[in-house]
Amino acid sequence: MSFMHIIFIGGLWDNSTGIVKNYQKGFAKIYPNHTSEYFQWHQKKELKERLKHLTKKSIVIGHSYGGTTATQVLKDREVELLITVDPVGRVWSRGKPKVKRWININATPLKNDFSDYIALLGGKWGKAMESRVDEYHAVECNHAGFFWMIDGILGEYL
Repeated sequence: MSFMHIIFIGGLWDNSTGIVKNYQKGFAKIYPNHTSEYFQWHQKKELKERLKHLTKKSIVIGHSYGGTTATQVLKDREVELLITVDPVGRVWSRGKPKVKRWININATPLKNDFSDYIALLGGKWGKAMESRVDEYHAVECNHAGFFWMIDGILGEYL
């Protein structure tokens, strides 16, 4: 695919864990032909404003609560690709975002860790999304394993 702009949206604790924020920083170094930026899950107003200035050839990636935020802000603005990575929240059933393609990745760990319990408390979407998205992947890793869930999928689109 040609030049893309990628927006990464971190989840509730990403400000302290840096799971998505650190991935975005590394991504910017590895893929200098694409631009990227990072937002936190609660920055809906800023995201909506930023999306107004981007072409439709953009990718939005949301992890955890960032996945819910992504679906909310994309109800009014179409992008090329939405990737929700083990999303949590209780609002996913309120309509489909305007995207050309929606990929959902679900963490299915062999052994739960603390991050998986937090995701369950937050309202993990899980397998319920399989019939609502264009592409569904179950990945054997924990909720905090953003890198393992996204890396292979995103590489296919760059």
